Amino acid sequence: MLLALIALAAFALRLSLTLSWDGYLGVDGGAYLLSRNAVLGDEPTSAAFPRPPLAPGWLLVPFTSWLGDDAGYKVWQSAFSLLPLIPCYLLTRRFASHNAAITACLFLSVDPFQAMLLVNGAVPLMGFTLIGLAVWATFKLWEGWSWQAVITLILSIGLTPWVHQSSAALLIMLLPVALVALMWHNRKAAAVGAEKEGQQWRRLAPPYLLGGAIAFTALPWYLGSLPGVSSFRYPGPLIYFVSLGDYAIFFAGLALPLAWVLYRTGETPQHRVFGWLIFATHIITLFLSYDEPILNIFYRARHLLALWLYPGIAWVLWRYWASIGDKFMKMGLAMSFASLFILHIWIFYDQARTSQMVSPATAHALEYLEATNPEARIATNAMGTSYWIAALNQVPSPSLFTARPPEAFQQADADLRCLLGWVTDCQPVEAYRRLGVEYILIDERFPWHHRQTARNYGAPEHQWEVTARTPWLQRVFRQSQTVVYEVAYAKAF
Repeated sequence: MLLALIALAAFALRLSLTLSWDGYLGVDGGAYLLSRNAVLGDEPTSAAFPRPPLAPGWLLVPFTSWLGDDAGYKVWQSAFSLLPLIPCYLLTRRFASHNAAITACLFLSVDPFQAMLLVNGAVPLMGFTLIGLAVWATFKLWEGWSWQAVITLILSIGLTPWVHQSSAALLIMLLPVALVALMWHNRKAAAVGAEKEGQQWRRLAPPYLLGGAIAFTALPWYLGSLPGVSSFRYPGPLIYFVSLGDYAIFFAGLALPLAWVLYRTGETPQHRVFGWLIFATHIITLFLSYDEPILNIFYRARHLLALWLYPGIAWVLWRYWASIGDKFMKMGLAMSFASLFILHIWIFYDQARTSQMVSPATAHALEYLEATNPEARIATNAMGTSYWIAALNQVPSPSLFTARPPEAFQQADADLRCLLGWVTDCQPVEAYRRLGVEYILIDERFPWHHRQTARNYGAPEHQWEVTARTPWLQRVFRQSQTVVYEVAYAKAF
């Protein structure tokens, strides 16, 4: 009952946040709507890489069909972002009390990283849910037979690749960690009468094999988005260590001591396995890459870490509750929750502001362009905006980059910079013929909308002033910081 109340309150909070935001929400929404369009057989642009049908595809269809693209997407985000509460409760109950599990879920419901994904995309949270359920089912089957755990393990392993590519990689990396840790601690306990390992494997092997077979059927959606593909490999190191100022380093001060406490003082194998999971997940967060599929694995591990941290923290708190004192414990929990609650709301609005790819002004510009020339190609100065345009207006939409683009996009990027007037020794007519864009939509907030964003690759000083003076561009729309230019060559050919 308490878990249901937490979920209901968290849903009300998230729904109020998302629906109160004026305009479309976040970076990944455009790609999600493209996935929706693809499963409906109505995606003519091929703008984004192919996603499996549940990423989110069919899962998003009912919401946008009933409520429209904007409200439907926001309600979907609010609902599906709550899914990690399920494995959070189940995992915590494997080694801690009901009160500890409720505490973990309460903190997770206002986790700041979840606020970021509430803005930018709930699909990773769906993947994390399946990873957590796979670990929970593994724990349960290690201890004894359970049809519930068998079905959960088959579905969680089998569906993860159908939902989220990066989570599939994290599952492959972290589930063996849990298994090896269980085997290690089981062998230590074998001398005092623990169940023989062979019996445990007889329970685990069939659902692992069947789940793996289901997962393998998602392979066709991965062939175009593997590491090293020219569309995703940016010039730079394949793998490198994060800088000392990265917040992954900061989390070492919390994750590593907690992992050590769970490993050294936990009474059950599940405690120790949780310590290993926290340690292994945090190690993954310490690396980055210039290859986008690999980068996503490292980056999503930062968000997954919360699913292990909160159960571990809750166990420590409730274990030492009596020694801390009831009054101080309740006060500490209330203050911690209040702090996370405020931070959750602040991060939502900050993230919504800095990652808004389609502002209300941009939405009006898209309406104008659809009424003026519904089949026209529309270039932009931000990839996230281009995904939204491809999804909403269903027209191709090339974009600029803030770093040297992958090989597959270098010619298109050079042609777009030529049309913007940023290159003095180019042939704009030839650039237009190759790119074929009739309009260029500029949101002048980008790329300086927050301090971590670099300037556009190859951009001159005062880039939008240069663009405004380019003779073959005619301004046809302006509202707030959104400007639309028509390419004069579009009328000549």
